[in-house]
Amino acid sequence: MTAHSKMYVPKKDEEYISPFGPSMGYMKLSPDFVKKMNTLMKMELADFSDQLVGKVTQELAFNKEIEALNFMYDGITGRLGFKEGDPSFGTRQTLRRAREVSFMMHMGMSGMAALMELTNVLMEHSLPVLLKSMPQYRKMMKIAADGKLDNALIRELEELTGLGTDVLTGKFTRVSRFEGDAMDITDDARITKTDEWLGRGREATAFLSGLTPVTAGLRRMSMLNYATAWARSARKNDNPFSKIKMEQLGIDETTSLKIRSQILKHSTFKDKEKTILESLNTKAWDEDAQDALDAFQVSAYRDTTQSVQEMSIGSTNAFLRGEWGKTVFQFLSFPLAAMEQQAMRLGVRAAHGDATTVAKILMSSIFMGSLMYTGRVYLNAEGRGDREKYIKDNLATGRLVEGAISQIGAASTFGLIYDVTTGAMDGNNYAITPASISIIQKLLGSGKAIAEGDMTEAEYRSLLRLLPMSSLYGARSLLNQVANELAN
Repeated sequence: MTAHSKMYVPKKDEEYISPFGPSMGYMKLSPDFVKKMNTLMKMELADFSDQLVGKVTQELAFNKEIEALNFMYDGITGRLGFKEGDPSFGTRQTLRRAREVSFMMHMGMSGMAALMELTNVLMEHSLPVLLKSMPQYRKMMKIAADGKLDNALIRELEELTGLGTDVLTGKFTRVSRFEGDAMDITDDARITKTDEWLGRGREATAFLSGLTPVTAGLRRMSMLNYATAWARSARKNDNPFSKIKMEQLGIDETTSLKIRSQILKHSTFKDKEKTILESLNTKAWDEDAQDALDAFQVSAYRDTTQSVQEMSIGSTNAFLRGEWGKTVFQFLSFPLAAMEQQAMRLGVRAAHGDATTVAKILMSSIFMGSLMYTGRVYLNAEGRGDREKYIKDNLATGRLVEGAISQIGAASTFGLIYDVTTGAMDGNNYAITPASISIIQKLLGSGKAIAEGDMTEAEYRSLLRLLPMSSLYGARSLLNQVANELAN
């Protein structure tokens, strides 16, 4: 048993470079390791009285491996959303409703956060690739009467990956990618009108804030750039990305060669020089190249959901996926996942010869982050009685640098650590207070202020921000003005 329960230690050439699958980001699993785990899963953990010393710890460690594998399997197959048990249905319903209300209150400017990923989409690729793909962006954004794009290539990529669907007619557009709900399934008989309207409120907030339109648009751009990069590399008979990124995408040299040959054989172009890609014609790829098609499909999904991040089953643990985890860490699980999906991947790429591209992405992100942070400050300042002071304080050099960096997905975890640390030193716990708990705090604080009479402008603002969609563009400025008028 001791030999069988020994933890697998990857060799030097099996570093953290390759995700496990299209919806996971995990350590590369060697064929030997997979074979070993399959063998161990079939073995019985028999007890022998003369071998009990030290065995309990080893079996517990092995049980944790089994639990992790079961969690991954349940997440991939969808069983995770159907599991019954703790917490009870009533508790799950309450927690879900709390998340819905919290989303409507806090995510009114989430479109600006999503727009930050524009730098990931653009700076990942070379200038020649962008020059060929950018002229197609206008058609890519167009929505026909039937909800389909008039760009054949984007329609093909949408069907291939399931990403970038129209935000109004697409049935699987995610409105909660900043929270990481893997699967939240409730029997139709248990859904009440309250649940229905809360769900519609979340969808409306996601749309009006720009989260769903920006996400869909950026993913279309990302897929278009990705396909264009492959078409260009096929003509040059070279890989489209650095060696380390190809490894992260899960494509080896043999598979890359097969993909490029199929692109040259079946793709169509809009110009005689064959520089502007019209379609990959993946449905016409040769029968013996289906493995290459599968690899291309998975890599396109993987690249797009890393550039325009969506939390995957490999980004978080079972607790963060549970009902309490999704509630307590409602808006914290996204930056935690960004540590794995963006920060660590970029760090590995920089350490393995792709530092130039990584630096280009990060520098452009800092510049865009400074613009986004400044825009947020001015929007939030409108209507406040202390407008000038608010702008001056929040655009001081230190706050500006902190705010710009905190807008970057790859650095968001470090921004969270900074907020928690400085908040603790200043005697507040805002950074670690769950969003849903902050609603209760605001209710209690506002109730106390009303009972005492003579409310301040800040107390009126806190009360008004309990309204659904109060953080939407324009709504916050209007509520600031109302609070100012009521206080004076």
